[in-house]
Parts: sequence; C-alpha cells; structure tokens
Amino acid sequence: ADCPLFDCGVLFVMTTCDIPDELITAFKQFKKSRKTKRAFIIKVNMEELIVEEECVVEDIEDIAEFAEEELPESAPRFIVYSGEYTHRDGRKSYPMLFIYYSPPTTIALNTLYVSTKSRLTDKMQMMKICMVRDIDDPSIRFPVNNFKHF
Repeated sequence: ADCPLFDCGVLFVMTTCDIPDELITAFKQFKKSRKTKRAFIIKVNMEELIVEEECVVEDIEDIAEFAEEELPESAPRFIVYSGEYTHRDGRKSYPMLFIYYSPPTTIALNTLYVSTKSRLTDKMQMMKICMVRDIDDPSIRFPVNNFKHF
C-alpha cells in the first residue's frame, strides 16, 4: 500500500544522544551531597551527540534570575535544581527538580533535546519535571519556591 508520508522515498529516524555512565555517576555525586540552592547543568554536545555535564553552580538564590543571567539565550539546557523543604514536623527533605529550559532555537536542536529528555530523566530517576520556554515566565519560580506541591 502506498503511504503519502513516504512518497519522497526518505525515512526519517529520530536520533537521541548517548547518555554516558560518567554523567550519571557525576549526577549521583551531586545528589548525595544534600546541599541546596544549587544546580547541575547539562547540555548536548552536538558534535559527538552525547549528553554532558556543563557545570555545577552553587548558592543560587533565585533560579529565574540565574537562568536569565547565565544560560544561553538560544540554546536549550537541562537543569537539575536542588532545594530544601522543611516539613511541618521539622523534618527536612531535599527535593530535586528537573527543568528542561527550551528557548527559541532551531528545530533540529530542539528536537535533539526533546528526544533525549525522556531517556535522561529515566536514567537519572527524576520525578519532578517542568519545562520552561521563556525565562521571564513566572512559572519557573513556582515549582522551585513551592516544593511542597511536588
């Protein structure tokens, strides 16, 4: 049977990036530290098609301000933000939030990040996930300032 989607004779295959074990090991070390107000920044290496740690940033008072000042305006990033939440009974927990920062960029770059996000969050065992397209959008502050909602 003829399929109009393949009339041109080209089959498109979505490629995701490799996620090296070294990245997961580095993330586990970040997670174990139990320090708060810090971020584990991850980027896609376009030449090698691998996901790699860009940096760890300490003492972030305002994640939205940090993102606006420090993240590239036209390149996506994955950010794991570590916070602290004090429960009513005084116990402390250290929730982590996975933020997919996706500013306007090329379709190819955006597709590469989107196709990698699910596998990456699975390997990192992240449960709290949000997406931010615009740094000026106040929604980036909500999840970080309201960990109790997660």
